[in-house]
Amino acid sequence: MLICASGIFTIIGCEIMLRLFWPQPSGPVQFAFDRQRGAIPKPNQTGRRVVPGVFDYTYSNNSLGLRGREIGPKQRFRILLLGDSFTYGLGVNDTQTFASRLESLTGSETINAGDPGTGTDYALRFYETLGRQLAPDVVILCFFSNDFQDNQRHTYYDDDLRPRDLSNNIVARKMFLDSRAYNWLITHSHLANLIKASIIRIQLFEKPIDEPQVDVNLTRRYIEMLKQKVREDNKQFLVIYLPSSVDVQNFRQQRDVPTDMALRSIQEDLSLTPPIANSNLPLDDLYFVSDQHWTATTHEIAARSIAEFLRDRPGYHQQ
Repeated sequence: MLICASGIFTIIGCEIMLRLFWPQPSGPVQFAFDRQRGAIPKPNQTGRRVVPGVFDYTYSNNSLGLRGREIGPKQRFRILLLGDSFTYGLGVNDTQTFASRLESLTGSETINAGDPGTGTDYALRFYETLGRQLAPDVVILCFFSNDFQDNQRHTYYDDDLRPRDLSNNIVARKMFLDSRAYNWLITHSHLANLIKASIIRIQLFEKPIDEPQVDVNLTRRYIEMLKQKVREDNKQFLVIYLPSSVDVQNFRQQRDVPTDMALRSIQEDLSLTPPIANSNLPLDDLYFVSDQHWTATTHEIAARSIAEFLRDRPGYHQQ
């Protein structure tokens, strides 16, 4: 009994010390596992994510696991955005994402299909399994620099670009991540989040530290296949580059932006590097310190640049 009581007091003491001197990121489980799409933002979830000293934001996902409100019958021009955490809007509230701001600026319905941690292979998988059912008029692939590496994990397709069966590794993870106890702990306990982060760091440390060489041809194949499927549906397809803080810094110093150039060799209709860099705002105003996702300011610049670009394109009709 004494040992049990001592253990409880130790845990409580650690929790208090962490909250006071080393607060940890906190928030509910943000992902669910879909048999067709793999890890997706958890459907029907409204939550708050706090990373001390970085950001504190609220988010809402609809029943499809897409950020924002439910998608009803199509009534106006519809834009589908495919991308990762930058498109999803990690760090900013629902109405601050460039998807939401683009809708306000253009009057067109904008669907945010951003999924954190994914690449072009997921964008292709999403369009094949769900995207085309949403009947978009324009499909925009929002490309970030790490997408080249993400594509090389072959999460969704094998080397021949045949869809992988994702169902085998889902059930056990889903049972654990959906448990109320785990969800409560990482939502409310700083100690639980520290343990979780430590486990993730150990797993990353055990992996090879050498980054694979960028396979531009693999990404080209994904983009070409996605473009082909979109055009088979008689829809417009665009590729937009989303710059990192390093890209912006290089552009300001009149240096090349290698990832931007690599994507341009495949297909790039619009790069957001110039408008973000030319804002002349400090990087700390454009990117969250240490996290490096876009702030609400950068989302606004992106939305205005995309809206202006779309207005000049044939076939686009502002509502």
